[in-house]
Amino acid sequence: MNLARGLIVLVLAAIVPILSLAAPKTVDNGVQIRQLEFGGNKYAVVSVDLKKVKLKMFWKDSQNQPFKTFQKLERQLAKSGVKLLAAMNGGIFDKSYAPLGLQVERGQQLHQLNARTKAFGNFYMQPNGVFMLGAGGAKILSTQEFIRTQPNALEATQSGPMLVQDNKINSKFQKNSSNQLVRNGVGVQTGSSVHLVISQSWISFYDFAAFFKDVLHCPNALYLDGNISGLYMPNSSFDSLGDYAGIIGVVQ
Repeated sequence: MNLARGLIVLVLAAIVPILSLAAPKTVDNGVQIRQLEFGGNKYAVVSVDLKKVKLKMFWKDSQNQPFKTFQKLERQLAKSGVKLLAAMNGGIFDKSYAPLGLQVERGQQLHQLNARTKAFGNFYMQPNGVFMLGAGGAKILSTQEFIRTQPNALEATQSGPMLVQDNKINSKFQKNSSNQLVRNGVGVQTGSSVHLVISQSWISFYDFAAFFKDVLHCPNALYLDGNISGLYMPNSSFDSLGDYAGIIGVVQ
């Protein structure tokens, strides 16, 4: 991604037009969008009830090309009578628009797990992890735990670092870090309760993790990406950002 485009995304991400906490917006029965504030930072939160709606991973279209944009995904789903209720970019990807790690869709592994532990970049900050959905609902497992337990994932995306693991903030994060960006991530509160979150200002890893732990009460949360992060909401002006590889979609 080039620097100029990254700066545009950062500016737009700070003005995501959603409703205040006093008036949360229900997109559909099972999906709620809110704006929450914590520690002087604001966050857009999409809360998903998996008992009422479905959450799926998407990477390539019917022509075997990466979707890249929320709009393209929305159009293809609409052709099949499926409504896209909300969407967010998935895990970190490479320059060819391929996931850097695991990608599973409808039980089919489209990209293999990345077990490398020592390399440059946020993806490799340990522990990294996998957000997945299986027969038991939603889970976030560290990559090593995923390797050890070999769960049957129906949908999955891998990224890093883990923000919160077993109710503990990643020990590598510093409270007063100057490393601040617009960030997005996913937290699992229960097997049927998932929160997709994007910050509306530049924040540190520690502050982002604390929001998942202390406000959303997610015992496990995973960082997805930084300054290219985007959020799709129906009838909003904040749905034109891209391009991405994997996309997390909430569908009716």
